[in-house]
Amino acid sequence: MLKQIQRELSEEPVDIVFDFKIAQSWESYKKLIFKLSSDPSVGTIYPAATLLKDENGVTHATTEIIKWTVKNSRKPEIPINYSFAQLGMLGGAGVDFISMGRQAGTLVSLILNGHKAGDLPIEDAKRYAFVFNLNRAKELGITIPSDILMAADVIYR
Repeated sequence: MLKQIQRELSEEPVDIVFDFKIAQSWESYKKLIFKLSSDPSVGTIYPAATLLKDENGVTHATTEIIKWTVKNSRKPEIPINYSFAQLGMLGGAGVDFISMGRQAGTLVSLILNGHKAGDLPIEDAKRYAFVFNLNRAKELGITIPSDILMAADVIYR
C-alpha cells in the first residue's frame, strides 16, 4: 500500500505536507494514534492498517482497528475505501468496490474469450467514491458544505 500511495503522490504534485508512519504492532499503532491526535500540526490521518498483531500474538482485524481508531482519534480520518466510512471514519474519496468489480469482470470476460491473463495490463481503480460519515463529522466539529455533500456517492449517518 505504501508503494501505491507513493506512486500516486509522485504522479501529481500536492500542496500539503505529509509523512508516513508505519506501526509494527497493535501497541505501536495505538501509541501512534494518540501521538498524532495530540499534535496540532497534524490535520488529518489516512490509516491503512488492516491487520495488526499485539505483543501476545493476537491479531486485531480491520473492523476492530477502525472502531478503536474512531473512538480514540481526534483527527479526521480519510478512509482507504468507502466501507471504512461506514465503520465510522470521516470519509473523503475511497475505492469504489462496485466499479472495481466491474473492471475485474471486464478482465475476466476477456480471459474467458481467449485473451491470456499475462498479456492484460494491471489496472488501477478507475473510479473512486466520494463518501462521508456525518456522525463522525459532528463528533469532530466539522461541517461539510452542502454542495460537497450533494456530490457524495454515499453519506452515512
